[in-house]
Amino acid sequence: MKKAILILSIVFTITSCGSKVKYLKETNASELKEPFKAKDYQDTDTEFYSIRNSVGTNLNAIKAEALAAAQGEFSQRIKVNLKSIAELKLTNKDEVSTSNFSSSLNAIGSSSVKKIKIIDSKIYTRGRTEGQNKIKYDYWVVYRVDLNEVIKQVNNSNLGFKVSKDDF
Repeated sequence: MKKAILILSIVFTITSCGSKVKYLKETNASELKEPFKAKDYQDTDTEFYSIRNSVGTNLNAIKAEALAAAQGEFSQRIKVNLKSIAELKLTNKDEVSTSNFSSSLNAIGSSSVKKIKIIDSKIYTRGRTEGQNKIKYDYWVVYRVDLNEVIKQVNNSNLGFKVSKDDF
């Protein structure tokens, strides 16, 4: 019985690897590897992560583009989380006016992303663009926002409820 299981395991391993090689040959495809693996930067109850990539010939511009994309993502995620928390914690919708709540929420989202930290970054060159003498850069970066800072801002604001790291 053990020999049968061992033989089946070996056959399965060989055939599954063979299908990948066959696919790559038939499609003339190649597997690309990202410089940062998402599994290494999983969100926790105290931190949000974002892996960003930007490509262009102006290094400062692509860094700013990656930062703006991360800020937008973090701001949106923070606002969505806070809206969900508010729905659970606020039982009387008249406690906080809708317009004040929305503007406070936007302010918290915007100010939270100002504290983004770069965890790691890599810059690659892709060579020169055709007909020009400019180098094309490929910028990869991992950003982190500390939710403890967000929690402090929420608890110091007038949203009508308090949050803890467990709420996120």
